Formats: sequence, structure tokens, C-alpha cells
Amino acid sequence: AEAQPMEEGGDDEDVTDLPAPLPASPPFDNDTGLYELIGVLTHQGLSAEGGHYVAWVRDQNNPDSWFLFDDDKVSVAKTEDVLKLSGKGGAENHIAYMCLYRSKCYKSLIPPTVE
Repeated sequence: AEAQPMEEGGDDEDVTDLPAPLPASPPFDNDTGLYELIGVLTHQGLSAEGGHYVAWVRDQNNPDSWFLFDDDKVSVAKTEDVLKLSGKGGAENHIAYMCLYRSKCYKSLIPPTVE
């Protein structure tokens, strides 16, 4: 059946079936405009139909340490390894496909005071 345009002054019955609005989101607290890289999804191969995808996730306890999730294997990598994900050198190298960032708040940039 072909869709018919709604006539002006038509039945408003559909409007009453709308779901309740979503609750307001918590306030966004990024007063610096700065972000830090916390994850990278990479692809290795000649095309999206072939090849292999892996995830690199920054260790929250050690910013220079990353976890490499490769199917059922998890290994540790360094920041220098993540910085090489440009894909230079051909399809045998990983290419950053999606980068994930977290906002940095002003409070996190203030060094702790030593007493």
C-alpha cells in the first residue's frame, strides 16, 4: 500500500501515543575544551570486507600503558605503539579506524599539592 499524505485538520490520535520525553542528561563538565585519547579501533587489511579489527584501550592507572584486544588475546602495548597506527607501509599495518576520547576537566589538570 502506498503512503497517503495526512490531510490538514486530520486525526491527532497518533500524537497522543508518543513516548514520554527522555530525562535531562547530567551537566557536561568540560571547562577546558581538552580531550585525551582513551581508545582506538584499528583495521588491518586491504578492504573493510576483509582483514582484521582490534581495539587498543588506555590503562586508566598508567597513561603510558595500553591494552590490545585481539579476538581472545589481550596484550600490553605502549603509547609509542599506538602513535604508529597511521597505516603507513601498506595494508599489513594497522590503520586507525575510530578514535575514542574523554574530556579533561580543569580539576584533573591541577597537580596535587604536596604538604
